[in-house]
Amino acid sequence: MNNHSDTPDLLARVIRAFLMSIYRVIFPPESFRLRIYRAIIKPAVISSARFFLRLIPEPPPDTLDNHIMSSPIMPSPTVTLSHPPRFSAEDVHEILIIKCDHVGDFFLAFRAFSILRNGFPNSHITLMCSSWNREVGLRSGFFDRIVCADILHEVSGHGPANFDPSVISSFNLPVFDIAIDLRVEGDTRFLLSHVQSHLKAGFEADDIIDGSIKSSLAADSLSFALRAPSLRAFDGVNYARHTQACLTALSSGIVNLFNSTEEASSAFHRLLKSQPHSAIKRLGQGPIIGLCTASGAPTKNWPLDRFLSLTKSMIKEWDATIVLFGSKHCMQDGEFIESDTGSANLVNLIGKIDLPDLPSSLSKVDLYLGHDTGGTHVAALIGRRTVCLHAGTSPLETFGPVGRNVSIVRCMNLPCSPCGLRELDRCGRSHECMQSISANFVMHEIAGLLDLSWCPCET
Repeated sequence: MNNHSDTPDLLARVIRAFLMSIYRVIFPPESFRLRIYRAIIKPAVISSARFFLRLIPEPPPDTLDNHIMSSPIMPSPTVTLSHPPRFSAEDVHEILIIKCDHVGDFFLAFRAFSILRNGFPNSHITLMCSSWNREVGLRSGFFDRIVCADILHEVSGHGPANFDPSVISSFNLPVFDIAIDLRVEGDTRFLLSHVQSHLKAGFEADDIIDGSIKSSLAADSLSFALRAPSLRAFDGVNYARHTQACLTALSSGIVNLFNSTEEASSAFHRLLKSQPHSAIKRLGQGPIIGLCTASGAPTKNWPLDRFLSLTKSMIKEWDATIVLFGSKHCMQDGEFIESDTGSANLVNLIGKIDLPDLPSSLSKVDLYLGHDTGGTHVAALIGRRTVCLHAGTSPLETFGPVGRNVSIVRCMNLPCSPCGLRELDRCGRSHECMQSISANFVMHEIAGLLDLSWCPCET
């Protein structure tokens, strides 16, 4: 099964195993030296590295990299509309659970099996287990199919068995939506690298097991991973209770991941009972639209004149009520829009809403428009129609808002994105990611979400 293409991967694993062995000698588990390293040395090294990175000057505009970034052969930036993917249990059709373990550990996983079965009642669940646990798995009723892989010896304490991973190909497994390794120890984690799955989950584990390299799947290759706490960290907690707690946490986390929108919305019920700001009421015949003009970084902000143009057009065309949200740090934005608009349909609440009252106040708007910032995330989580103006500074897949009625406006085909910049003067493309988004485009999307007729903005 080995070929030349496996050599770099094997070499990397050998080097990592060697370095991990040195690390364990210098910093034994649960030792005083390890605690000092984690508490003092590691943070100091990271802080120093960040400090010196900030001292590195930006390359001059005529460097090769900037020339390439502005080259006409690059795709032209286009503003697009995105709808973030919704994680739903109904979308999960194929699940693989790996529990190649001894008899006792297999029974300890029954609570986790039940959580996954109940969390995905309509999914086809395949179990990969040790051959001696097959009959128990069949009678449990949790699984639709069972395949066997004897990774360990049947009797505990005998170490790993001589298992050939090529056997897995004979199972003719499908591409799974979720593949989970439910063994806390890392000696079966390598099995995840031999199956195809959109999401792979398990416990973080070191690559060295009993002196041999068994886990070829690094922790950062897992889509969903937990670090199992050491048993020695809990006085009086036995192995069985510890293992059950770890498996329950992992399986519950996966189920909640695919029901996060519903869970988050219901979790706000106490804050939603707070009294919303009394000034939020319909002042015209049109919708109530909340706006937030600022975020935590200038590079994430849409130009203020676009907000002004959009505000005027929504009041003129739809007789909309515009409510300005934001912290006291952006009060000048509110004063600028308020003075230039001069409309009774504008309510400026920037700096006037306490944070605990924000969810209940946002619940009174028909739609919320903002950047990738706290208010936008809250509006999306409580189920408000939300339009997020997403800059090119961070990956949308990682930091985009999550909710049932979320639309994201962003500029595509920018070779500099995501840049991670926070200061505008460091941007070499004149803030193109946000400057390219027109007020017309945003108004069109708002009209679509609110099912309104759309008229072009003034500018």
